[in-house]
Amino acid sequence: FGVPASVMMAILSGTFLIHGIVPGPDMLLPDAKGGHLSLTYSFVWINVISNIITVIVCFLFLNQLVRITYIRGSLLIPYIILLVYLGAFAEKNTFEDLYLVIFFGILGWILTKLEWPRPPLILGLVLGGLSENRLFLSVDNYGLSWLLRPGVLVIAALTVIGAVYPMIRAKKKREKKFPREALKEEREKGLSFTWGAAFSLALVIIFALALWESRDFDLRAGLFPWVIGTPVLIFSLVQFIREITGRAKKPYEEQPLDVGPEVPPEVANRRTLEILAWIIGYFLMIWLLGFVIGGTLAAFIQLKFAYKEKWPISIILPLFAFAVMYFGFDRILHVPFPPGAIFEWLKI
Repeated sequence: FGVPASVMMAILSGTFLIHGIVPGPDMLLPDAKGGHLSLTYSFVWINVISNIITVIVCFLFLNQLVRITYIRGSLLIPYIILLVYLGAFAEKNTFEDLYLVIFFGILGWILTKLEWPRPPLILGLVLGGLSENRLFLSVDNYGLSWLLRPGVLVIAALTVIGAVYPMIRAKKKREKKFPREALKEEREKGLSFTWGAAFSLALVIIFALALWESRDFDLRAGLFPWVIGTPVLIFSLVQFIREITGRAKKPYEEQPLDVGPEVPPEVANRRTLEILAWIIGYFLMIWLLGFVIGGTLAAFIQLKFAYKEKWPISIILPLFAFAVMYFGFDRILHVPFPPGAIFEWLKI
């Protein structure tokens, strides 16, 4: 099966070796032939049963879980920020993943402001590794002839239809709702370099540089960058042209309406800067003092001085977070939290 792809896979492989089980093709052989197929199937059934149990438990406690929405946001935000950082670190036990939290947080905010959809980015991050692996397997086993297999052609046709049909329907709906002359007049106001155009141009530059750097790769190394980078570069260039020509701008009546109470722009910007400052503040506290001490201290400061909570709440909630991180993650799960830069400098 090759080199473990993650920390959890390495731990699982070590557990197998301790019990005298060598991970590899024998995991797919029947027990009668010296394999461990029953063990492999037990993992499959554990996943199935655990998901069923999870659904049942969620349904049983659904009414209680709904009550979480009635809790003040000021009490949840510190825990949410801590859990995000804990989850990012615990995945690979590397502190550098916390930089990715800040990066993708800022990227998500930019996409929101520019009205770019976020689900495709999430799908790309989740399915990117799987797609690359399956692409290599398909090319190694079938060459490029796998593109002509019936199943692939059907999936490709459904993908094209699913992408093109909504665009055609939206265009017809827009032309029916708005006169063609009005749309033409709106889009003939000249070129305009907006923030959306700047973002699209940045994508064009990034993927153009990526393709240029991969120009000397052999087929196996450059296959996935070429397959992904080329269409993304084309689509980004098309979107950039639509942005500067005004074709990406929706008519005023077509803009989505806010269903909630209207928030003044200055208030929204102030709240955004505040939460961004706290996200960076948590990162700095964790970097300087470590997860256990830094995260607890940051939660206390936020609750007491930012949200003006009472002393009992400002003390009890951070102490609960401290107990979870220290006893749950550090002592029980043995997560290797970094000690903190200050303790390393002082050699404590």
